Amino acid sequence: MSTVAVGAVLSQRAEAVLAHDAAGLRETEASGANAAVTALARRLAQLPVTAWRYQVTAVVAGPDPGQWTVSALLHYRLQGDPVDSTARRRLVVDADDGLRLVADAPDGAALPWDLGVARWAAGQTSFVLSVGRSPAPDLVAAADAAARAVTAVWGTRWRTRPLVVATPGAAALAALTGRSPGSVAGLVAVSTPDRVYVDMGAYDALDPAGRQVLLTHEVTHVATAAGADRATPQWLKEGFADYVGFLHSTIGVAQAAGPLLAQVRSDGPPAGVPADSDFAPGAPAGTLADSYAASWLMCVLVADAAGQAALVAVYRATAAGTGSPDLNVDAAFRLATGRSLAWWTAAWRRDLVGLAA
Repeated sequence: MSTVAVGAVLSQRAEAVLAHDAAGLRETEASGANAAVTALARRLAQLPVTAWRYQVTAVVAGPDPGQWTVSALLHYRLQGDPVDSTARRRLVVDADDGLRLVADAPDGAALPWDLGVARWAAGQTSFVLSVGRSPAPDLVAAADAAARAVTAVWGTRWRTRPLVVATPGAAALAALTGRSPGSVAGLVAVSTPDRVYVDMGAYDALDPAGRQVLLTHEVTHVATAAGADRATPQWLKEGFADYVGFLHSTIGVAQAAGPLLAQVRSDGPPAGVPADSDFAPGAPAGTLADSYAASWLMCVLVADAAGQAALVAVYRATAAGTGSPDLNVDAAFRLATGRSLAWWTAAWRRDLVGLAA
């Protein structure tokens, strides 16, 4: 089976998706096709799809006689996407049924419409896609506020209207981000380079102030492209995201960093900023919480002492670095503030002692 023949069928399907042409989609579906194939038109009906194409990467015989399994990369955009998003798909076509589609499944992270009907809401400065239910108005409002807060600090060098995907639970959060269920246990939201995924059950359990901090934190990661950034240490990624998240929050230092400050009172300040391993999945809950708080307070100190613009400059210069994360951040501090990371670390340790007093 040639990739050209398969590609022609998938091109026909892509054209029907873009046109919201349910009849055209049905023409590409084999009898007995699975729900991901037959329900696609209904599941996408409310979504503003602006690009959709398949890139065939492999075709192999099976699983049944007359059938062919197709590995493809789906390139798609929804309203507001500045570039294509991609998803790996595994499809099955039936040569005995006019080379029509039998199955369509994720080959890695799932897409929202794999899980059910996807619904859409356009906020003033954000977009919200919700799986299985209409987007909650308070989530749309919080996403709008998060986008405004991030742009106010980071500037406009990002998409500025983020897409937040509301999921119905931890299992969906894991499926849509391509993670294991264990790796998202206890998480409320996960950001990828182009999306923020929110477990609505966990999100609804937070108070309004906590929801806003969390969502602004995750949108900051989208703006800074933290998910694709290997040049920046994790403490700066998380500390900066918390800095933006807490900037206009009613949650104060005593509440947000209470356990860390108690630890400082009993044992003194940490010897240095948190290591990447302190943020790794499986890190003890107390270590993780203290690492976030310590990183946040380092960023607060820099912004208070050198200015918010200096903090942003440190982050940008670090992310642009070509050395190790530790070398990048030290060079960035010297460039943006005239002081080394060691100098700022000593100042941060003194600051923690003062906050804990």
